[in-house]
Amino acid sequence: QSLNDLQQAVTTVARRASNLTQFVDAYRSIARLPEPKFKTLTAADFIERVRLLACQEWPQKHIDIAISIEPSHLTFTADEHMLEQVLINLLNNAEHAVLENPGERQVAIYAGVSQNGEVILSIADNGPAVSEELVRQIFVPFFTTKPRGSGVGLSLSRQILMLHGGRLSYRESDMGGACFDLYF
Repeated sequence: QSLNDLQQAVTTVARRASNLTQFVDAYRSIARLPEPKFKTLTAADFIERVRLLACQEWPQKHIDIAISIEPSHLTFTADEHMLEQVLINLLNNAEHAVLENPGERQVAIYAGVSQNGEVILSIADNGPAVSEELVRQIFVPFFTTKPRGSGVGLSLSRQILMLHGGRLSYRESDMGGACFDLYF
């Protein structure tokens, strides 16, 4: 009995230490963002690179992705690696959301120019709708709804967009799930 209790205590301590390490690593990533290294990117090439990185397993998971770029030759200025991390995070979130769908699983990426002349990149999905209560909290550091989530992704993504002189916002997608719009 006491050996069992000891093993359980050691397991609990190890799990808490691991969680604390993840928390500290997540906090560090928020606290130390480098200055962006801006360069001109072609939307089509950039989105295709991100798609190859983030969506390789989607066909096996029966997730369909649609990409729309208007105009087709759209270019923009950004830090390629920082923006890549933002899109990968948003695509990972979309993947988790649509996997809750028993039927069609759809994700859409749109790149274009807003009415104000800003470049806009949007990631939308047909996963479950986000409740009003969650919408108020999704950009709060360390807030998460995922069992293994750190709660850093959306907060960090928003900070990266701010470093680009832009913004990251949420709205309900036309497909019924989430849509994140990046303006810069």
